[in-house]
Amino acid sequence: LQALKLAHPDLEVLLSVGGWTLSTYFSDAALTEASRAAFVASCVAFVVDYGFDGLDIDWEYPVGGGLATNIVRPEDKANYTLLLQEFRDQLDAVGPGYRLTIAAPAGPSTIENMDLPDLAEPLDWINLMAYDLNGSWSPLTGFQAALYPLPTQTGDEALLNADAAVQTYLAAGVPPEKVVLGLPFYGRGFAAVGATNNGLGQSFS
Repeated sequence: LQALKLAHPDLEVLLSVGGWTLSTYFSDAALTEASRAAFVASCVAFVVDYGFDGLDIDWEYPVGGGLATNIVRPEDKANYTLLLQEFRDQLDAVGPGYRLTIAAPAGPSTIENMDLPDLAEPLDWINLMAYDLNGSWSPLTGFQAALYPLPTQTGDEALLNADAAVQTYLAAGVPPEKVVLGLPFYGRGFAAVGATNNGLGQSFS
């Protein structure tokens, strides 16, 4: 990556921390002023030592909604905002121009566990995970990165689409220039689906 950056000086490379399977201890790291400072200092030192241009934090998810083995607390919502502000402060102290972004949920039950718009304030942008909206866990077949809901979807199911997610962030006061729509470069398939409605909104095995 360092060699690639030397060949392409305008290339920015961010280090992503966390993910679906690596968010177990975020709640502990964000819990106190001391734990936040220590965690952030470790990440920032890595960024500086290896020539990255910033950090992308991928906590899946504060308060709940991630793996059952994750440590979660109700105060995660407020602590996430404090954690991101600590990242912003320490990155700015190192020097100008360091990026700070997050990978953020598109589902209504996980969006509500973030302190919007305050959480967005220290960020350069929010990478909206508008994918895996339908899959083996869904009651019926559907697009895994739907732009709009299907006519058959109601309630929270009708909010599992890119348009609803973007509108939720904007309605919460997040500046539109900070919202980046994430797209999947992979697909999902459903088996044993009938031909009705081209297979959409149907039962599957």
